[in-house]
Amino acid sequence: MEACASGGLAATVALVVSNNAGAEVLGRAARFGVATAVVGGAGLTEEERDAALLEVLEAHGAEWV
Repeated sequence: MEACASGGLAATVALVVSNNAGAEVLGRAARFGVATAVVGGAGLTEEERDAALLEVLEAHGAEWV
């Protein structure tokens, strides 16, 4: 995020995803104005988690992971 914000990297961070709602990276992303999402959690199957992750990535226009 820092490299993108400073122009050192010609890219845009579309989204930061974590399976931990308390992850510090979500706060850092918010400070940069980057969208965040929490995907996962107890009770989801691997297939459900993957589908949820794909959905949120597509919704934010992510092209590279």
